[in-house]
Amino acid sequence: IVAEKNVGDFKDGTSNDNAEPIRILLSTDHASRGLDVQDITHVVQFDLPHEADTYVHRSGRAGRLGRSGYVFSIITPDQEFVLQRMTNKMGLNGEIKCVGRQK
Repeated sequence: IVAEKNVGDFKDGTSNDNAEPIRILLSTDHASRGLDVQDITHVVQFDLPHEADTYVHRSGRAGRLGRSGYVFSIITPDQEFVLQRMTNKMGLNGEIKCVGRQK
């Protein structure tokens, strides 16, 4: 999904009744608002935003309309405090796990 499209274009591009259900949605922040793709259950964030509001809108693509959803944020060790501060501000319970190579 690219910035040159408007929200109506996004919806038109995902509304084919004969197509297989969308299982994965790859996007930039341009789709963090105004896009409701049914049954998205997981959001993976590869680049932590600077603002909590942006984090909320990105995360809100999963678990819409009272459904459960999961958000995974891939961060560097120096971003752990920022992520913790954002999730605390939003009243979310999150668990930070270190994966990959340990020093």
